[in-house]
Amino acid sequence: MVRACTIVSTVAVVAGSPATDVAEAARPAGETGTVSRSLTRIALALALLPLLVSAVVLIVHVGSAYHAVSDNALNELHTRDVPHHPALLGPYSRDGWNHPGPAMYYLLALPYLLGAKHSIGMALGALLINGGAIAGMAVVARRRGGAPLALFTLVGSALVVRSLGADFIRDWWNPYIPVLPFGLLVLLTWEMTCGEAWALPVAVGVASFCIQTHVAYVPLAIPMLAWGVVGLVLAARRADQAADHPGRPALARAAVIAAVVLVVMWLPPLVEQMIHSPGNLTRITRYFRHPPDPVHTFGQGYRVVIKQFGLRPDWLVGAEKPNIFTGEPMAIVSAPVPWLLLPFLGAVIVLWRRKLLDACRLAGTVVLGLVLSVVAVARTSGNLYAYRLRWVWMLAMLASVVVAWAAWTLASTRRHEPRLRWLTALSLAALLVLAGLNTVDAATAGTPQRPESKRLATLLPDVARSLPRGDGAVLVRSVSFAGSNYEGGLVLALEGRGVTTRIEGSDRGHGFGDHRYYRRGPIRAILYTAVDADIEALSARRGLRLVAYLGTRTPSGRKRLARQRASLDAAFRSKKISNESYYFGLGANTKQLGTAVGVLMEAPVPTPRLAVRCHGRLPPRGRPR
Repeated sequence: MVRACTIVSTVAVVAGSPATDVAEAARPAGETGTVSRSLTRIALALALLPLLVSAVVLIVHVGSAYHAVSDNALNELHTRDVPHHPALLGPYSRDGWNHPGPAMYYLLALPYLLGAKHSIGMALGALLINGGAIAGMAVVARRRGGAPLALFTLVGSALVVRSLGADFIRDWWNPYIPVLPFGLLVLLTWEMTCGEAWALPVAVGVASFCIQTHVAYVPLAIPMLAWGVVGLVLAARRADQAADHPGRPALARAAVIAAVVLVVMWLPPLVEQMIHSPGNLTRITRYFRHPPDPVHTFGQGYRVVIKQFGLRPDWLVGAEKPNIFTGEPMAIVSAPVPWLLLPFLGAVIVLWRRKLLDACRLAGTVVLGLVLSVVAVARTSGNLYAYRLRWVWMLAMLASVVVAWAAWTLASTRRHEPRLRWLTALSLAALLVLAGLNTVDAATAGTPQRPESKRLATLLPDVARSLPRGDGAVLVRSVSFAGSNYEGGLVLALEGRGVTTRIEGSDRGHGFGDHRYYRRGPIRAILYTAVDADIEALSARRGLRLVAYLGTRTPSGRKRLARQRASLDAAFRSKKISNESYYFGLGANTKQLGTAVGVLMEAPVPTPRLAVRCHGRLPPRGRPR
């Protein structure tokens, strides 16, 4: 089914849209403006149907059962703070600074409030942002190229949604949520190069959102905006030469509105920059001027980008598994032959020879984006994680739209009217199939972050019941990266129950927010989130008790297996067993240990009896030994 859908969709993408100046000549006989608008609306409804179904599933079947963890929990905490603690910083980065600004928190605040401050409200906000990006791309395509271009832009968007997956589209993780809006930014930039002044303030807003949400969009969005502004200025000069259509007043009005948008969106990070020394923007600048790790090469950037023009591009067939050791795409080592660049280059030649300037401007904007992508990849310090590079998919998809435009233009003659109708019908059918597949994915996606969310939901009642009565803050700690994945989720969940939670530290750039750091005052309890071996290590500390546990083995069973592993390590160090026996025994021991998540508490009061959960079942209650 998926293979058949890919074949149909590939044929569909070979049909684009005529330029505005030839739209009337290319329109099949009997097609009116009403028919064109109706076709666009049907196609847009099909493209957005999976997102609507995903929202219904979240509201009806998931609800408050979903508890965000890891980075998503931290971002939810900041969104929850918006009415009471104005956000000045963007999402926290593992490199010790925050991304440039808090635009995503303010955009997600309203849907989060409408979602009764449950985690599904954040997912609903992500769906709204991605749905708005898809609709925006369709609107721009419809304005410049008519219903066919809008139709095939939506087919391309549906293919990208199919490859990204239902979980991606509803995920508000900051490397994910700007991907589809970046596609809208590319089309808005194209609209600006065609002389449409209204696109300037909208593009400034979208570009600011992308940049503030993830710093990787800085070398992409800023040159894109500059390209669009140059196109606007040139178009205004051309319009001024025509006495009946002056262009400078419209550009001036758009520039004033864009300046207001720019000030409003960048005021929070500028305030943070002024009240702290060094400010966050300064720390970001220093990091990229003097990166702690080697940056990548232009050759690696070229291979990452050109991978999307092989015969099996990720945006069409789904993401290739990254290197299991580094998380980097395999394309940085070797990339396929970019056969799909040939039709793109042929399309540019056709459009240029036919003097379809709007289409040529779109091609030029896409080429600029691809070149900037090479630079952005080459300037990345440290590991080039594949999940950060999805923006390239949008550029490759829009390159296929350029091919479609050229193919449609070649067929746009009276002699080929039946063929145009077939191409339109086939593309609409492809969109229908893709909408059906994406809808099924959305309906069966289930709970976001399902394993971690379910574990936290299981542990939370025991943790809340174990907290001693009285005033004071509950400190939450973790001793490993794996444990920290549940640290934010536990803080979020306890705050939702009205418990005052704090963490230790003083770095204002951390993901919890400065007001959540413990300063002074009574402490009600100290909680530790632990995963796997952390549980045994913390249980050995004096004064710590396991208050919530979920694992494939009981705590006593894990202790017994841990002692066996310690004996195995000692025998290996003393060379009493061979390497083969050691690694065989180590693998067997690890498999028997399985996985476990627990919460330990340090408090000056007796701890209630522990509910030990193994494989989701409750064995007899009892304290861990």
